[in-house]
Amino acid sequence: MPSSSERHVALDHGEHRGQTADRARNGAAAGSPGTGKARGTGVTGAVLIGTGVFLLALAVLLPLVVYPRLVVLPADPDMMQIQTTEDGTALLPDLSVPAGARVAKHIPVSIRTYVTRDRSRTAKPGNVVWQLGTRVTADGQLLQARIEHVSLDESTAEPSNCCGDSLSTEQSDPGGTPIRHMGLITFPFNSKKTDYQVWDVNLGRQRTAVYSGTGVRDGIQVNLYTASTSWSPVGTRELPGALFGLPTPSVTAEGEYMDRRTYFVEPNSGATLDVSEKLDQRYVFAGKSVTAISAQLESSSLPQTRLDQVRQSAVILPWLRARASIVLVVGALVAFSGATVLIRRRTR
Repeated sequence: MPSSSERHVALDHGEHRGQTADRARNGAAAGSPGTGKARGTGVTGAVLIGTGVFLLALAVLLPLVVYPRLVVLPADPDMMQIQTTEDGTALLPDLSVPAGARVAKHIPVSIRTYVTRDRSRTAKPGNVVWQLGTRVTADGQLLQARIEHVSLDESTAEPSNCCGDSLSTEQSDPGGTPIRHMGLITFPFNSKKTDYQVWDVNLGRQRTAVYSGTGVRDGIQVNLYTASTSWSPVGTRELPGALFGLPTPSVTAEGEYMDRRTYFVEPNSGATLDVSEKLDQRYVFAGKSVTAISAQLESSSLPQTRLDQVRQSAVILPWLRARASIVLVVGALVAFSGATVLIRRRTR
């Protein structure tokens, strides 16, 4: 049986062990919030780093992958461009006069061009082939008709001449004459405030469309490009001599062409919303000239569905091309900065 002093020592030892256990428990309890806070800080930092990486990846993918897949020419534009005036001048057939034709003034003149997929030709990869059917009428009479086959690079809109480009002006020759297109048929996506070379079918060559400012059409911001041509030769034609006051039954007259055309282009989509054109053609023989056509032509507005598409493109494409990437990079930098701050706090 232990003595009183031994029991006292044993009691002291027991109290010491109890106090030690209590301190351990209290220390563990006191350390739990700090441990959880550190763990939470690490998780938040990892989430911020992951978010930053995701934003950077998206910033790269939008302009390099998504945008190029959207800005391609349609295989089938299925669109009509109509230019008209009610006060034009044109040389019209008229068997009631000795010359068999007369120059009529103050008459309606129209040029209608229907652009569709050329199903008679197979487009090579990366290209589209369009057919442009054009009819020129004056006072309800057909003056000119032509069918043009043109192949274009689907991304740049530049003529590729890959797939049997040709021009037919005779109904008896639907295949037409092979031609080589030079200059734009349609403006490219992301059109710049600079001059462009554009195709002129009447000249059979390209000419310069000079950037001439900005404007608004149908509530849409546009770039203006103006192409001008002074009197230029455009072939010959057999005409009655009486048109030139000559007794000769027929003469070979020189055709001449003068034109000033302004394109109103939504720059992001490259869509032409309007064309304003002063068109003049004449025949010249022995120092005398006869007007073939003279008209100040204006184009009608695009269909509402097409205008809505252009408006959407004007908003979305600039963001996909660059703006969204800038915002995403800034967001990624903010996420990385936040993660850095949290990591520094944790390591203190």
